[in-house]
Amino acid sequence: MHFYGNVISKADSNQSSNNKSSDDSGSEILEAKNGVENVGTAVFRQDKLVGTLTPLETVAHLIVTGKVKSCNISMPDPENKENLIDLYFDFTTSPKINVSLLNGTPYIKIKVKANATISSIKQLSNTNTEQQIKLTQEYANNYLEKLLLHYLYKTSKELKSDCSGFGNYALKNFKTMQELENYNWLQHYQDSFFKVEPEVVVDSGFLLTGI
Repeated sequence: MHFYGNVISKADSNQSSNNKSSDDSGSEILEAKNGVENVGTAVFRQDKLVGTLTPLETVAHLIVTGKVKSCNISMPDPENKENLIDLYFDFTTSPKINVSLLNGTPYIKIKVKANATISSIKQLSNTNTEQQIKLTQEYANNYLEKLLLHYLYKTSKELKSDCSGFGNYALKNFKTMQELENYNWLQHYQDSFFKVEPEVVVDSGFLLTGI
């Protein structure tokens, strides 16, 4: 069922590459397989264009909707924020999504599992490999949580579009379609609050010796 939200990749439009978002966060995306590559996304609400997503937000959308199998993301090195570390994420399963109503307000929980490998790192850590992997794993989980929450609150509060299709998961809270229509999902969705639970496991087997 369609719940008043949709996205269209700019790669599928007739816009030229000169019209791509120049948001600095977009430079952090290196590649996203089975999705879009280095492009922004147009967001619609009831067939009306309401805004755009940066490339990084687009990858967040693909992760939440389970439409990306793997992607490479650059993030600050947890031990030296001036450097970047590239992590290759492999999403082993589709995200688990649960929508409940608390006092009439949507409460949306999202669990995301991924394996990650370090594809490049600017310099070696002063700590041993095991400590570096543990630190990187903790940082990767926090980074992914913040990325997804940013996307979720931007699309719900700012763009007011259920482009992730959470309304489909809300059906179980209503006995009839009439109840759902009376509830006015899109109106209430703007007041949603979210909980993101990432489970990223960083594999030490591919830790490089530096570049």
